[in-house]
Formats: sequence, structure tokens, C-alpha cells
Amino acid sequence: MEQQKYIEIYEFCLEQGWVHNTPKEAVLNDYFNAEDGRLKMFNEHVDKILNDSNCNEINILIGEAPPYYPNAKYPKKENRQYFYDSEHSLNTGYFKEPCKHFLGIKDWENERRQNPCKKKMQYLNELAKKGVLILDIFPFPVFQATDIREKINYNSNRGSYFEVYLNTYFSERLKELIDKINYQPNNLSIKLYLFAPKITSIQFLYWFQNNCFYKYLTNFDDKVFSFSGKSKSKKDKEVSFINKSLEGFIREITQKNPDHDKFIKVIENHPIFMNESGNPDFNKFVNGESKKYNNL
Repeated sequence: MEQQKYIEIYEFCLEQGWVHNTPKEAVLNDYFNAEDGRLKMFNEHVDKILNDSNCNEINILIGEAPPYYPNAKYPKKENRQYFYDSEHSLNTGYFKEPCKHFLGIKDWENERRQNPCKKKMQYLNELAKKGVLILDIFPFPVFQATDIREKINYNSNRGSYFEVYLNTYFSERLKELIDKINYQPNNLSIKLYLFAPKITSIQFLYWFQNNCFYKYLTNFDDKVFSFSGKSKSKKDKEVSFINKSLEGFIREITQKNPDHDKFIKVIENHPIFMNESGNPDFNKFVNGESKKYNNL
């Protein structure tokens, strides 16, 4: 995708009020910087995967770029929290959870105690050998605020600008990545996982179920679980993975769908990997430790 297309993406998101009103030059420099820009880091990671002759499976986590928190205006590098940035913390949920699942690490704290000198780039290289990468729905960070999330997500009175975004921009980026993988001579298998915040993932899944690449989405129909089960928190309090606003959101986006039950089944087969804190949690869900939710 040409640089001008990415600029168009940023302007679209800015027009909708989804992204920080940061000077365009600062955001684009952060993304396209020739030394350590987001796009360069992402492409280098993908190339590591595709150049590894021992890799036979690509695991694509459909995620969402974290915001420039806690900096509210300029995308300072120390605040950008980017998955592929080797200088950024490796103790965020969005990094350690893929490591725990795909690298077979049961206890992250114990892993770090035993390997205190192990750098983030070493983990990134190990993830590359497992064919693991994150493709952000938005290449540029969006606001981490409830009202902004509501603007992004479905509104039956005005239609969904998020759906417009997915059709116009995200599908092209995903197609480029899939085509690049399929162009490889070693016939790599592709698995997609949902790895974004709950509400955005639900709407993404609603859109994606009719997408030609839906066939790659990892299916868990052999397990009895969903994104919306309950578990015990560290304080031994029962925590629900679904709340009334999420229930209402699912009903809202399916109200025009003649087969509401079909979409609920889609959700159950393709869970969003989240724990009770709103962070990704692979092991709990892949191992079927959450409960099926039947009240939608």
C-alpha cells in the first residue's frame, strides 16, 4: 500500500474523531520513519517469518494499535507501546500473552525471573519462528475512551463508519498481507485470531463473517466456551466477560440480521481472547477454561 493511502487512512480516522488530534507530520513520521518507524518494524518482522524455511504456519493476530497513552498530544516514542518496538516494555498484556501461548510459557513472572537479561527482541525472534504477527485494524492509535469507542462502533441510526473503514482500508491491507504469504513457495498455512478490544472485535467479526478471508479465522467449535464466560479474579471475586452494554451492542448489530442465532454461533466459535481486566488472554480460552454464554 502506498504512503499516500496511509495518509488517507489517518485523515479518515481523524475526520471521524477516532484518533488523537496530533500534528499529522508527527504521526506519519512515527509510522514511516526510515530508522525505527512502525511500518519498518512490521515489515522486518514479517520478512523474518517468510524467510524462515522451517516456518510452516502463519498466526495472524488481528489487533488494534494501543494509544499514545499517557501522552495526550505527541506520539513520543517512549509512550507508543508498539508490539514490534524492541525498546518498549515486554511486560504488557499485548506482548506477553502471545509469548505465553505460542512459546509455551506458563508463568510469565517466573520466565522473567529465570531470564532477567533476555531482551524483547529475542522474544520477537522466537515469535517470528512460530509465524506469529499482529496486524492492527487501525495502523494509527485511536483514543482509548468510551465515547470514542462508541463513535467507532455501530450506530443503527446512521450506519457504521467502521464498516466503511473496514471495506475501504483494512481489507486492502489484509489482502496485501495474505497475498504476500500465499506468494511464498513453501505453501504456508494461515490462521487468524481476534485480538482487539471486545466491542470493536464483535463488530469486526460481524463484518468479517462475509469476507473472503473468513475461512482463515481460527475455529474453536470443538470446545464449549465463548469470550463471555466467567472466572475468579485474584481477589476471588466472580468476574463476567460480558456486560449489559456489550449484550446490547450485539443485539443492536444483529437486529437487522434475520439469523441472529447464526451470528451468536459465529461468536462462540471465534472468541475474542480477553481476560477479566480487558487484556488479551490466550491460554484460558484456547484451553476452554471459560464458560459458554447462552443468554443472548
